[in-house]
Amino acid sequence: MWLINTQTFELEYVTSAPQTGYAILSHTWEEDEILFKDMDDIGTAKLKKGWQKVHETCRLTRERSLSHAWVDTCCIDKSSSAELSEAINSMFEWYRNSRVCFVHLTDFAAPDSTKPSPDLQKQLAQCRWFMRGWTLAS
Repeated sequence: MWLINTQTFELEYVTSAPQTGYAILSHTWEEDEILFKDMDDIGTAKLKKGWQKVHETCRLTRERSLSHAWVDTCCIDKSSSAELSEAINSMFEWYRNSRVCFVHLTDFAAPDSTKPSPDLQKQLAQCRWFMRGWTLAS
């Protein structure tokens, strides 16, 4: 499996998870995502809209003293049918074995108040992330 080194943003191939574990990002795909091939040139990758998700995932991962993160859009080499098939078959296990899972909700505007409200709960429930084929909430 390929993991992002959260210090260098380079992809590293590992045969087993690092002893410290890794973080994983659950998200919905948007336009201009960072792909596996984009990780060869971080300068160019940073120009894409999807970089914000990768960067923020790495930052949150480092805050939890973890050195690696997994983001499906850029950690799977989709040009290799064998790797893509193995990734699809292993996806549940990768989520289960992660130390922490971050969820990125592109269609949710965080409120100023920390008090839950019915409107807030309704807005959250309508996020596209919950409408996917499967989520961690399923």
